[in-house]
Amino acid sequence: MAFQQYHYDGFQNMTVYDKARPEMLDLIDVHWKQFPPMNPLWHSILAFVLFLLAVVACSGNFIVCYIFLSTKSLRTPSNLLVVNLAFSDFMIMFTMCPPMVYNCMQETWVLGPLACTIYGMCGSLFGCVSIYSMTAIALDRYNVIVKGLSAKPMGIAGVLIRILIIWVLCLAWTIAPVFGWGRYVPEGNMTACGTDYLSKDWISRSYIIAYSFWVYFLPLFIIIYAYYYILSAVFAHERNMREQAKKMNVASLRQKSNGSSKEQSCEAKLAKVALMTITLWFMAWTPYLVINWAGIFDLVPISPLSTIWGSVFAKANAVYNPIVYGISHPKYRAALYKKFPSLACNVGPDDTLSTTSGTSVNPNRFQFKMINPGPMMSYQYGGGAWGNNLTVVDKVTPDMKHLVDVYWAQFPPMNPLWYNILAFFLVVLSIVSCCGNFVVLYVFLTTKALRTPSNMLIVNLAFSDFMIMFTMCPSMFWACLKETWTLGVLGCQLYALSGSLFGCVSIWTMTMISFDRYNVIVNGLSGKPLTMGGVALRLLFIYSTCTFWAIMPLFGWNRYVPEGNMTACGTDYISQDWLSRSYLCAYSFFVYELPLFLIIFSYYHILKTVFAHEKSMRDQAKKMNVTSLRSSEENKTQSTEAKLAKVALMTITLWFMAWTPYLVINWAGMFQLAKITPLFSIWGSVFAKTSCVYNPIVYGISHPKYRAALAKTFPSLVCGQTESDSASTASGSTGDAQSVVSSS
Repeated sequence: MAFQQYHYDGFQNMTVYDKARPEMLDLIDVHWKQFPPMNPLWHSILAFVLFLLAVVACSGNFIVCYIFLSTKSLRTPSNLLVVNLAFSDFMIMFTMCPPMVYNCMQETWVLGPLACTIYGMCGSLFGCVSIYSMTAIALDRYNVIVKGLSAKPMGIAGVLIRILIIWVLCLAWTIAPVFGWGRYVPEGNMTACGTDYLSKDWISRSYIIAYSFWVYFLPLFIIIYAYYYILSAVFAHERNMREQAKKMNVASLRQKSNGSSKEQSCEAKLAKVALMTITLWFMAWTPYLVINWAGIFDLVPISPLSTIWGSVFAKANAVYNPIVYGISHPKYRAALYKKFPSLACNVGPDDTLSTTSGTSVNPNRFQFKMINPGPMMSYQYGGGAWGNNLTVVDKVTPDMKHLVDVYWAQFPPMNPLWYNILAFFLVVLSIVSCCGNFVVLYVFLTTKALRTPSNMLIVNLAFSDFMIMFTMCPSMFWACLKETWTLGVLGCQLYALSGSLFGCVSIWTMTMISFDRYNVIVNGLSGKPLTMGGVALRLLFIYSTCTFWAIMPLFGWNRYVPEGNMTACGTDYISQDWLSRSYLCAYSFFVYELPLFLIIFSYYHILKTVFAHEKSMRDQAKKMNVTSLRSSEENKTQSTEAKLAKVALMTITLWFMAWTPYLVINWAGMFQLAKITPLFSIWGSVFAKTSCVYNPIVYGISHPKYRAALAKTFPSLVCGQTESDSASTASGSTGDAQSVVSSS
């Protein structure tokens, strides 16, 4: 595989040293002359990963800073340490990721010696500030929990002095290499700069050793020390509570309302917090230590590829720090919900449950999701590496040429960067989707309470989505690595057949789920309930219909051909003969337009029925001179109409997003509505496959009874508490709109 082949044949006898700019050569150690340039694939993957990390980290840390500073109740001394941590993490990504991404695209450092020094200083300064801010947070928690009331509370002046000491200390370590104690040089991958760990002189070695002690070993020791005594204090307190309860002949001194007696013990929760904090810190900064010490003491050979990991792991720290120290804070989540309700996955808990960040000993579980809406980085379409006269058709293997339309001969090959990005994206999608759908299948099929007729439709949806990714992603990933389809004509036909069959099954299964909900809510008691026989007939209809549409191109009604990007196969939308056009028109109607119409029709009447029901309840309450017929707890929650409207809108929108790109590409091709490029042909496949990731969430994992079963079967996969089984019913077979909302 190309990932494992270190030497890149395109450079022949070149080394990483030879690719460096002339003005950078005096900063590069002769050690790197023995290594050939890294495979361009690694540079592309690194650039893509850094781009994603930068977007997520900058967004997350900026929001943390904004929320803490703009919410008066959060502007406490302890929380200023969290703000300082978020600021340093933001600056790490803001100052370092853009230069590194640009250098990855150039495959060497091109910004000159001054920028190299500034880059190294930024990494050292903000990384050191981040480390010591986490250390100060650990000491603050130690002061509050271990010393308790005997401790002197930290005031604004105290925290400002701590922050000042952090910045002064870190600045001293940062500027030392500028004045000759060590130096900043390009790392082996030539896309980043850092401390010189290859020079054997005592000045360079002494700096690395001293820096390691003050910026790694000492903070790590302090963090472990603080959490050890925090755990000891909490364990002793809990033991005293249990002994006191024993003397009073009661089970526990804690309040047991709302099922709190079933919650995890305080010791176990705090042990998890401590273990997570220490482990994440260790994972983030240890790779850099290992690389530096391996260099100064010649412990192991260091290759250019191995130098990547220190930078990647340290920058990943800036992504999860705002989650660990900021977003997990209950009061912060409540403020986030008020200012950015679209970013909050659930309503923040009551403020009375939290304390200032860094002093809470019982942190709640959390969920955080952020969508990256940004456009992809720009690129030049006709990559110069292929020459000016080579086309995308010239790269096709001889046995496939008769399937490739001459239309594609006008386009040069896609930039290799896009193949690398697509391959990486497919790996992530396939792993997440296959795992998610497999878990949905396993839980539904092994839990007796979930084996209802309606849920068999969800099982079928999960199976079809699993098969889409399992049968298609490996082939497409391999083609991306080879930058063209190499699995032959038969492989192309089987690939397209699988995509058409299981894609069609997925679409019609979602349509049947909508119909089932329509039958239960709109028809109500007058509707015939779905039985096992009924669901079996529906599944038989789905598979027979979809098999018909899938095999037709094998018998001459259209055909399966490579798509423009040459990494996937699908229906022929370029040929202008009536036979090909008629198939695409009929297929579009029966597999896109008709299902979309039925889904919209179902949810329209579902919403109409629920709105009418809610209106009649309000009218009845008015006649009875009461505010509402619902309980006070139900009145505090969002209205049923609003919840169900969100469910309907989400279902239709996600369906539309997943399958519309394919329709647009097919119709643009057969009716020549727009010029279709190889790059443009990628998006239909990508958007369709993403539906396999969120379908198990929308139709399976959001089901309350499923989550309860998931908590029993795979407790490590549950992010929060599951709802009581009494609050839910089978998905899609509920008796009223409220339960459909909860299960959808």
